[in-house]
Amino acid sequence: MTATLQPEKMTTRRLGLILTPLLGAAVAFQLSASMLSPVLVTMERQLHASVVSVSLTNTMGFLAMAIFSLFVPRLSDIIGRKRTMLGLLAFLAVGSAVSAIAPNVPVLMVGRIIMGVGGPVVQISLLMLRNEVHEPKRFNTMAGLIAAVNGGIAGVDVLVGGWIATNWGFRPVFWVIAGIAILAALLVSVLARNSQPTPNAHLDWTGVVLLAIALATATQGLTEAGDLSHANWALVGVLILIAVIAAVGFWWRQRQSPQPFIPRGAIRDRSSIALLLTSFMCLTAEFALINELVPALAQDKTHGFSLAPDSTALVLLMPFALAGWLVGPWAGRAAAKWGLGNVLRVGLAGTLVVFVGLVIFGSHSLTILVIGMILAGVFYAGIANIMLNSLGIVLAPPESPGVLPGLNSSMLNLGAGVSFVIIPALQSAGKGSSGYLIGMIAGTILMAVALAVSFGIRNEPRVAAES
Repeated sequence: MTATLQPEKMTTRRLGLILTPLLGAAVAFQLSASMLSPVLVTMERQLHASVVSVSLTNTMGFLAMAIFSLFVPRLSDIIGRKRTMLGLLAFLAVGSAVSAIAPNVPVLMVGRIIMGVGGPVVQISLLMLRNEVHEPKRFNTMAGLIAAVNGGIAGVDVLVGGWIATNWGFRPVFWVIAGIAILAALLVSVLARNSQPTPNAHLDWTGVVLLAIALATATQGLTEAGDLSHANWALVGVLILIAVIAAVGFWWRQRQSPQPFIPRGAIRDRSSIALLLTSFMCLTAEFALINELVPALAQDKTHGFSLAPDSTALVLLMPFALAGWLVGPWAGRAAAKWGLGNVLRVGLAGTLVVFVGLVIFGSHSLTILVIGMILAGVFYAGIANIMLNSLGIVLAPPESPGVLPGLNSSMLNLGAGVSFVIIPALQSAGKGSSGYLIGMIAGTILMAVALAVSFGIRNEPRVAAES
């Protein structure tokens, strides 16, 4: 196991060497989400596909992220974090290449699923960071910078994605993502240190498979139900039944296994449960609203503002990401003083107010839409998103440090996937501009639920050292 450095011996050069590969990995993963935001409409046109079918490729990609995020952080405790990170980046590069050459939606879906294997990248980055940095203010600041990248790379990613899509279509965007993933893997290989806190433990693969089946079938049931006018309700019932059976089987396995996937005491109290529920509800409320509904409204020639993909990225998505990138490190420092839970609730409350404003004014004024996206970047990308990721690390018990971050990452990715089911379905169910309004109202209600649930999370300012 690699020895950790004490904070007083941490030089600026060493901090840079720690942060560079972790930021590179976070950038590579984030491009697979944010860089595609202004490209979704272009993908629909080039593949002659509907908004629902293209959204489904995102849903399946996020489902893969959710499934692999369940167990990969815990697996990294056992096999080593550096090896795990390199594997995740390899899947991200391969999946991007498959998506780039996709001739139709099914092949695109396969590529997005392979990319989804890289879902735990940010959580592994934060675990690697915690192994090196223990002083709360320094850890929270650096974690804030990494997690802020997870909300967008200062807006440059969406701007470049929109510019590429406008001039050359969606395929080169995936090639760029593949190239950055390869570069990030080289940085991790050369600069990152390994950590392996529980090398002699064993992963309960039976429990992992049962939990993954429960998660996948429940999500598929929700996806099928999301197509309200054409849903196969018998299939929905079968999928939900399988999910319930698998969940019961997982519960039984946890009681029987000598080394259960979720060690006894790993999810200690209501604070951990509240964190998982908050993460799921927050991403369900936010992700498709910001990354699909708002860009679609901006590019709608009949009911929106007739913007091109690159213009959408420049005036809406770039300000959102830039605001989050600027605020993120400040939010991390503030959390060391005021507590992660308190700062999280500030971010969620601010996001809720912004969503209310979008419901009332967003579809009538491009100026209001731009201001709303900037404020959403401040409160969600810059504050709430940072705190959700950091709480998964800080609340984790030292004897199994990867379990809670893995479950939390899975809930974040699952929420993002379900968001691409609920919001587009409601948007499509409406007629014209009313569809956008219905989607915004749904996101607002879900964000209110996330804020309410977050009060079950204790205010946690500490950063525990990892053995």
